[in-house]
This record gives sequence, structure tokens and C-alpha cells, in this order.
Amino acid sequence: MGPFEILALLVVFFVIRFVIRSVAQAKKDAFEQDLESQRLEAQWLEEDKDSMPTPPPSAAPRKSHKMPPVTKGYVLVADSSKTIRQAVRMLLQTEGYGILEAETGSEAWKILKKGQPGLVIAYTKLSTMNGYQLAEKALSDSDTRDIPMILTRGGGPQGRDVSKLENVRSVISRPFESQELMEAVEQTFSAVAEIPVCPVCEITVDGEYTTCPACGAIHHPECFVLNDGCGRCGYKT
Repeated sequence: MGPFEILALLVVFFVIRFVIRSVAQAKKDAFEQDLESQRLEAQWLEEDKDSMPTPPPSAAPRKSHKMPPVTKGYVLVADSSKTIRQAVRMLLQTEGYGILEAETGSEAWKILKKGQPGLVIAYTKLSTMNGYQLAEKALSDSDTRDIPMILTRGGGPQGRDVSKLENVRSVISRPFESQELMEAVEQTFSAVAEIPVCPVCEITVDGEYTTCPACGAIHHPECFVLNDGCGRCGYKT
């Protein structure tokens, strides 16, 4: 075998070796990236889990997946975390509340103007319009100023002063217990129901009344009949 043939074999050998090493390195890099993605996903899930309302330890699992009827009005849950929205929805639906959901502040505002729920639970770090800004905007609008709100905020130093936001009834730090949130919701609805005012004639309802199944507003029965439904949110019978 001549020197040129030996040289050619050596070149082929080194080329094959280079290709094999490149393929092996590419597989190794892809495997490490996959592991890193799984690690980050697990970390994100754990952080999100820490912010979820903790279910009461004595709560027994329901055998039926059918949710009970809406008997206590509608609640708008505005939160950037899908996990939090799902947890709050499951908690409140089992207690007879209807749930509306929004991922951003702007989306929550559209729902507020369109449906006007009986209560809003909003995260203070919503995108496009945070919870404080949403409360301020709702308070400045005659159609939404009377809708009570509960704000949820992250842990750490105290957030903004909400004393001038008359529509904010509670501020709850995260992570919060299911019982803590449930008590705030029940207290807010009870306080609003103490002095109900018909949104049509704007007179206090101190006798018989009709409750709108869509937004939870309390009407004089005559007003509800004359308007063929709710004069506040537009619900029709």
C-alpha cells in the first residue's frame, strides 16, 4: 500500500471519527436541554402550587362531577395563573357560586362592563391592567362602582393603600387558605345583601325581591317583570 493510499485512509478515518463525535455531542446536548426543560417545568409547577388556596383537610372528595346550581350569584376570578383560577372555581362552584374567568386586567374589565358579576376576585399583578388599576377603573364608572372586589397579592412587604378604593372589601396575601378566601367571599356577599337597592328604580328593597340569576342583582319584582329581566346586566327571562 502506497503512501497516498495510507494518507487517504487516515483522512477517511478522521472524517468518520469527527462525524460520530458530532452526532454524539448533539444527542448529549438535546438530552441535557430536555432535562433542563423538565426541571424548569417542575419548578414552575411547584411555585404555582405554593400560591394555590389550600383545600381544607377535612374536605371529602365528591363522588359526582355534576356541579350544584348557581344559588349565590356570580364571581369574576381575574388571575394570570390558570391553576389559581381552576382552584378558586372548584372551591366556589361547590358552594353554589357561578364563575366567570379572566386572565388579564383588560379581559376582566370587558367582562365587568358586559356581565357585571356580584363580586370580583382580582390579582394585583394582572397584565395590561393590574388589580389596583382595575378597582380604580371600576370605581370611576357608574355602571361598575358598586361591584365589590377582593384583591389577592403576593407575599412580602405591604402593597398599595386601598383605603380610598371603596369597592375593595378585602386584600388577601398569597398563598391563602381555602377557608380564608371562602370567608371573605361570604362576608362580602352578606354585606352587599344587607341593604339591597334595586338597580332599576334605585329604591331600597325591604320586602319581596327577585334575584337576577346572571349577575345576582336584587330587584323589586315589579321592575323585573316590567323590564322582562334584569335592567342592570341585560339578562332576559
